[in-house]
Amino acid sequence: MDDSTQVSHELPWTRSGARTLGALHLVIAWHAHAPERVGQSAAVTRACVLGRGVGDGSEARLEFARQRPGQLEPTGSLDCKRLSRTQLRLLPGPERLSIHNAGRCRLFHNGQLCGSAEARPGDVLTLEDSVVLLVEERKRMWPELPYEGYCDFVFGEADRSGIVGESEATWRLREQLRAAAEADAHALITGSSGSGKELAGRAIHAWSRRAQGPLVARNAATFPDTLIDAELFGSSKNFPNVGAAERAGLVGEADGGTLILDEVGELPSAQQAHLLRVLDAGGEYQRLGESRTRRSNLRVLGLTNRAPEELKLDFLARFPIRLRVPDLAERPSDIPLLMRWIWRELASEQPELRERFPSIRGADTAWEPLVEPRLVELLLRSELAHNTRELERMLRAALAHSGGRYVGVNTTLESELMRDAEGDLEASGLDLDSDTIVAALDAARGSPTRAARSLGLRNRHVLYRLMKKHGIESRGA
Repeated sequence: MDDSTQVSHELPWTRSGARTLGALHLVIAWHAHAPERVGQSAAVTRACVLGRGVGDGSEARLEFARQRPGQLEPTGSLDCKRLSRTQLRLLPGPERLSIHNAGRCRLFHNGQLCGSAEARPGDVLTLEDSVVLLVEERKRMWPELPYEGYCDFVFGEADRSGIVGESEATWRLREQLRAAAEADAHALITGSSGSGKELAGRAIHAWSRRAQGPLVARNAATFPDTLIDAELFGSSKNFPNVGAAERAGLVGEADGGTLILDEVGELPSAQQAHLLRVLDAGGEYQRLGESRTRRSNLRVLGLTNRAPEELKLDFLARFPIRLRVPDLAERPSDIPLLMRWIWRELASEQPELRERFPSIRGADTAWEPLVEPRLVELLLRSELAHNTRELERMLRAALAHSGGRYVGVNTTLESELMRDAEGDLEASGLDLDSDTIVAALDAARGSPTRAARSLGLRNRHVLYRLMKKHGIESRGA
């Protein structure tokens, strides 16, 4: 059984007849005066105009919306005063978007000043001092989810489990977590460093029938080799020494609830074997120093950044539910929303930031500093290998090196972000021929991010440059 079967076979996105046609979208990643519009998207399905206001009716206007499963709430055209009424002329084509700048505001395509551009998914368009737009391929309508209250939080904010994101990948994850919560079986959650695996595990617990029971979390990599049984299963009173207190152990503490074992893939095979019996039906275990068998009605959620096949096979078999938390590279439109969340966390940690940098929303609301669009553009194009941890590191560096009213990038930070965004073609992919690249794209169903990862490239932008070098056209997902 593959990794996604247990949690994705009932997803609306994968049901027969539920698929809807995809289209290139423009997603608002930064807005000079209306940060609440970040995350809104507009489908470019025909020749149209992007501009301020409603126009004179002679040309189709690009209209934005808040997109969620089963919902498409119109929010109108862009309302930035710096834009012309006819700012950009847009023409959709196969896997790319032809753009011509017809207005007074200068256009930058992936940081380069231009009058016209051919934009692919993942590219960034900046209208100077007005708006930053991410090009993304999306379905024009997402199917409704079979759960009550799944949209009962403000667009762009964290949901009740603390998950931030309005991308299709994040909504897929929410659906997988809800399905996993209902299944009530042991689950393995994989994902890269900083992708949010523990947050996903806590969401499963919160949405499950065990929500009122205990939630116990521990980093399995910290278990001492000689004390794993004591840590997991506990020990009786006076064991191993007279006077020693009774210990319930993690398994006993989680009875009736959930045990989250982070970094479970770092456990050596011998230690993984210690968990086999308790993972079987009934949760049977023994405390050290006791002869009787105990049972714990617990659910174990294992978290790891390793591939599932690296685990001991009989250990892996005890996790019938497996799901993966996507990287930020697979959901770049969530990056600006995560930035807003991180700003607030940093303001709680460092109240003096409110004095150093004025908030776009005013003093009586959640702090969101004025941000240079160049910072947003570079973050959208960067790989952010450690996901939210890397994003937070970059934002801390930007704050440390910004001295004016705006949080921006200095020479050092820009060089680091540019290097991560552009990659090094001289050091990557020189031995890849066109057939190998085409095969990787086909295997990844047209996803540049997945194809680049399978080819061992730094990021999707290196792949784009190699595709251009070999004259390879994009492949739709």
